[in-house]
Amino acid sequence: MSRVTTAYVSAYQRDRVHHSRFYRFEKRTLTANFTAAIPSGEAIDSATWYCNGTSVAIMSDAIATTKASSITLTANASGQALIKCEALLTDGQVINQLFAITSLPAPYFCGETLTASA
Repeated sequence: MSRVTTAYVSAYQRDRVHHSRFYRFEKRTLTANFTAAIPSGEAIDSATWYCNGTSVAIMSDAIATTKASSITLTANASGQALIKCEALLTDGQVINQLFAITSLPAPYFCGETLTASA
């Protein structure tokens, strides 16, 4: 089971940015949970994810439910990227959640390798 990095979107503190750090080549699920920010009786109609550093973070497998959206994020090159999840609600409102991603350089390994399976 992969690790999940979740941002809980606030209805009141809209300037909150979720900061996450990854080592190069890690793959994780990144989730924006909009439950507290969505008005009663409304739901997510669609969610769009944006990334300004596509060499740092690679996004795939976008999923949206009625209250949350997630992607699979792969940390590629070292550096920083900003990611935004834009949720379009059934009443036409748009709510955003911002993520600041830092991809840390992983040590390079040379020589013999061995893989173990569980």
